[in-house]
Amino acid sequence: MCNIEGNLGFKQYWESHGLKIPGLDAYARSLQLFGLPLTAPKQETNANGDTVLTQWFERARFEWHPGNPNEYKVLLGLLGREVRAASPSIPPTTVPPPVTPVAPTVTPAPATAVPALPPSYNNCMADPNSAQAPNYPVAIISIHKKDETVTITNVSDATVVLDGWKLCSIRGNQLHATLGGSLASGETRVVPSQAGGSIWSDNDPDDGALYDSQGRLISYRKD
Repeated sequence: MCNIEGNLGFKQYWESHGLKIPGLDAYARSLQLFGLPLTAPKQETNANGDTVLTQWFERARFEWHPGNPNEYKVLLGLLGREVRAASPSIPPTTVPPPVTPVAPTVTPAPATAVPALPPSYNNCMADPNSAQAPNYPVAIISIHKKDETVTITNVSDATVVLDGWKLCSIRGNQLHATLGGSLASGETRVVPSQAGGSIWSDNDPDDGALYDSQGRLISYRKD
């Protein structure tokens, strides 16, 4: 287990992403979540068809994606989805008699298991939920003040519809852009300012916030 690019790599990820269990040190927390390495790093082709540097652990598979931003160069393999896709369906042993089906009322499950925050959008004013922002399913990766652009990435495994989402400059209480369209899993988008003029403060801290169409805080980036 080693790093690959400076202080980035499987070793750094293993040591810094363990379970947050009181009373355990960093090594024990990582051991609880990932287990010990089973293989040395080697090139493998994952379920998406990407050939990437891969290392297997007792409870995880680490993949190195050098083209991603630093925070997402190490990704975990989607083992549960791969196992489910590979499992053959089991045919029923008996054929039930024909019945007239009655469609039940079903409430769709949320797209993510991350708890949603209550709506808090207030015309880009300071947000009381900033410390609890899930940064999921979309995260603000960087804010380029001089270029007046904000880079966002879909960090989930599903496409996200961005219609009506808003990007805010908190210091100036200014709307950077109202988003639209969709963002595929793993896709990154550079969003220019739609307001014209200077939105982001070059000389003072200026945090960025991303809200969904219901006004819920999705991502918050401290400056």
